[in-house]
Amino acid sequence: GNVSESALPGTMVLDNARLPLAVQATDMDSNDNARLFYRTTDKDTLQYFSVDPNTGAIRTVASLDFERKKIFNFTVEVSDQGSPQLQAHQASRVVIYVVDVNDNIPRFTRHSYQ
Repeated sequence: GNVSESALPGTMVLDNARLPLAVQATDMDSNDNARLFYRTTDKDTLQYFSVDPNTGAIRTVASLDFERKKIFNFTVEVSDQGSPQLQAHQASRVVIYVVDVNDNIPRFTRHSYQ
């Protein structure tokens, strides 16, 4: 996915087709046995992004800075709400690229040139 470093908290991350980025899973059961719950446990990711537990949609939760971190790479887990609660054997990998904006002014490397 991609998101501008100028994005406000709550901004939806977009995929390469500029559609909202959401992880998706399926469960062939019905009712609560098929109701899915998405989450990430990566502490660094949780400082900047949230994963909607019901839809898998990914949003920003804090300001981003391209000059500090350009790429976020994390996993999302999915489980159902059945009894017993079952979890996918493998997590899904998510990569988010922070898009740079022109937010730094030019500066001379020295104050004086002779």
